Amino acid sequence: MLLKQQQLNFTKDGSLDLENHRICNVSLPSEKNDVCTKYYADVIVENFNKKSDNLIDALKVLNKNIADADRLWDNKFNSVKSNVENQMALKQKQIDKLANTLSTVSNFNFDVEILNKKVQLLIANLDNEINNLKTTLMGNLADLTAKMNMHLNSEINKRIKNTDDKWKEFLSSNGKDVDLLRERIAKLEQLHPDRKRLKSNEETSTLK
Repeated sequence: MLLKQQQLNFTKDGSLDLENHRICNVSLPSEKNDVCTKYYADVIVENFNKKSDNLIDALKVLNKNIADADRLWDNKFNSVKSNVENQMALKQKQIDKLANTLSTVSNFNFDVEILNKKVQLLIANLDNEINNLKTTLMGNLADLTAKMNMHLNSEINKRIKNTDDKWKEFLSSNGKDVDLLRERIAKLEQLHPDRKRLKSNEETSTLK
């Protein structure tokens, strides 16, 4: 049974004692002890679920991109590894050829110092090629990582902005409920002008 106006019972501290009666049409609560309608609570939960779903979708995209990056890394690493192994095999053949030349020639006038220089040159060239491959690989990976991070940040920001826009649109579409709440507050103030005044319209409007 609804509480009639003449039955309103305010306590000395300005609180309203409803004596087990219910409050109707509470649409936009603002304080921690305010009550709210089931519709208001349902909307809050629904919007929270939507934001959670958007976040989950963004995390799924992030996980996929991380998996793609791992795959690219593995492919690039295997390619570099194969290239280095091939270069080492080629240099080893060249060294073996020089060694075989020394062991099979019975009468030779071969300068050992020249052979050592050739071997050292082969090793130095191999080291340079390996270092160049590492530098190229790290540069490519850094560029790929930067592009991926930029793309991920852009996608996540789009999803967050879209969710916030929908939330603002919902709040703006419920302006009539705010006006109705203000009218009821004004009526209560007229009935009890000596009680503590509720929050101003400017503070209530910050909910939008």
